[in-house]
Amino acid sequence: MTHTIDVLGYEVIIGGGMIDALGSVCQRVAPAHRYAIVSDDQVARHWLTPATAAIEQAIGGVAISSTTVPAGEASKSRERWSQLTDWLLSEGAGRDTVIIALGGGVVGDLAGFVAATYLRGIPVIQVPTSLLAMVDASIGGKTGVDTPRGKNLVGAFHQPAAVVVDPGTLATLPASQVRAGIAEVIKHGAISDAAYFRLAASWGATIHRSAQREGGTTHGGFDWTGLPTLEVITRSVATKANVVNADPLERGRRQILNAGHTVAHALERESRYALLHGEAVAIGLVIEAELAVDPVLSDEFDVCAWSTAPDGALENRGRLGPDGRELQDGEPGHVQEVGLLREEEAPGRDRRGLAPAEDRLQEMEQLRRAPWAEVGGDLPEVLEVQDPAARPRGELPHGVHQALSGVSAGGDAVRGRQEVLVVGDRLSVGGEDQAPRPLAD
Repeated sequence: MTHTIDVLGYEVIIGGGMIDALGSVCQRVAPAHRYAIVSDDQVARHWLTPATAAIEQAIGGVAISSTTVPAGEASKSRERWSQLTDWLLSEGAGRDTVIIALGGGVVGDLAGFVAATYLRGIPVIQVPTSLLAMVDASIGGKTGVDTPRGKNLVGAFHQPAAVVVDPGTLATLPASQVRAGIAEVIKHGAISDAAYFRLAASWGATIHRSAQREGGTTHGGFDWTGLPTLEVITRSVATKANVVNADPLERGRRQILNAGHTVAHALERESRYALLHGEAVAIGLVIEAELAVDPVLSDEFDVCAWSTAPDGALENRGRLGPDGRELQDGEPGHVQEVGLLREEEAPGRDRRGLAPAEDRLQEMEQLRRAPWAEVGGDLPEVLEVQDPAARPRGELPHGVHQALSGVSAGGDAVRGRQEVLVVGDRLSVGGEDQAPRPLAD
């Protein structure tokens, strides 16, 4: 049984045994003189030979070239992009070449970016072999590489000629990669459909129990081509397809697919990619969900005004109204003063008079003691309180801070509402593909 979903005019074809049908798909949607298969050294051991054979059997006499990159996020680099383009040139690949991206999200992003830029663009067929790539990375045309400043900061939108999804390839996927993919599946349920969210969570739990019975592996004890898996992958692909079809270039609605990614990208970078992308997204989803229901940070409370007390601490002066004016005691929406927050010379913070319901304000106060910072692009400016007596510039706690507002050194009230993630001395704002910028000097 196969399912076909239309995304921006191309097909995502999902079904057990689709690797064996790869050649017929190539012949139908992207006939070429040469097919150049890019894979990683782990996936290639299992699936390069079947993929090559499928193309050879369907298209007699066609030229097939193949190469591999080391598995892992480190391969998603400008250096590896350069090596692959040089490889294509050495193979004599022309505009009548189609690239086959055979692997997980790293291979899909990297090979897709090569296809987007080689000879000003040649076709690519995505053949995802990881769960995360099947339900997310291979769909929608995002391609790119990482830089030392962050993930996916150099890239292009380049839609594939087709996406060929064979759930049977998941049988060779390490358990950690399976868990990473389940996070993206659950994300799709969380942003779109409560019933699908429950189905995805139940399916993930079934895989977890199977892995426990098999000593931690997902290789032999789970039916990856069964109807439950096919249904979950198909519904997840359909969820992303609906979003991408409505907003191909991420100008609005598509940003919802970045749920969990503000936290995730910073965690990946800070861990030097020891965390898999899906693992980081799982953490990010939990943190962002927690923030969404936090009584201080949710829309119930809006933003607060702050002033500097004589002893250098920041004092909560209450909530700002819609016009930016500080609400007075007795007005609807006013928040009573919750006390002063003081920085001690020793590491750590001393909370004094802080109401239990306002615990999160301690984290917010730490960010507000930083210098002014701003974020470029089309994002709104983010302003924090500048306090000459505050800690050295750039010395910020790790963590997520929201509902920003404050009082400038000149006494002017400022307002804002933008999620901010602080990791080390860098400020990351928004979701995927936003370049973190150093705090202003």
